Amino acid sequence: MPPVRRPAKRRASSCTTGVLPLVDNDADPLAFEGRLDLDFQRIMAVAPHVQRYVEQPETFRLLIEGRVRRYTPDGLAYTSFGRLYFEVKPERKLARSPDLDGKLASIVEECARRGAGFSIVTESDIRVGNLLSNSTAVWSAAQDSDPHEVQRACRLLRSVAFPATMRDIGLMFGPRRWSLAKALIGLRYLATDLSKPFSDDTVITRGGRDW
Repeated sequence: MPPVRRPAKRRASSCTTGVLPLVDNDADPLAFEGRLDLDFQRIMAVAPHVQRYVEQPETFRLLIEGRVRRYTPDGLAYTSFGRLYFEVKPERKLARSPDLDGKLASIVEECARRGAGFSIVTESDIRVGNLLSNSTAVWSAAQDSDPHEVQRACRLLRSVAFPATMRDIGLMFGPRRWSLAKALIGLRYLATDLSKPFSDDTVITRGGRDW
């Protein structure tokens, strides 16, 4: 399902803009701006440790050298180990201003005050190993999945001792084992290290979503 294009709410630029749907049909769509934002949102949409990801969640008012300066994080992830704000930035832009125009220290302090962490993400983080291609594959499989087939697969998985390999699970899923397994990973019923290549030896664990 391709993203639906619409004007960006923030930043006038030549970047691609649009909406990326989450794999959870009950969740609101994620607005995205720029190719890196889209790629990162797709990773967050299926990351095993992320329960929810919100783009441009709020604007901080930072007091820096007696002046009030505003900053809007690119995203906020609710994860199994806490909340984390993100700035998604191309490496070339980050190299020109590694302290985010003098705001970085204040941003980190404000995030900590809110009980959250802060991380800057670049294309090196997004494109490490097979992370982006695998995340895209499982995201797409989740969008195309048949709910009845997913329910049947979850019933079969109740008899599996985890961790297991894709080879073990494939014996139950039949010829559509990869498309179904990817959908279950995208829906967070199963989990694996998405930065590694998929193979019959891929180690699969239970995801964060209850069967």
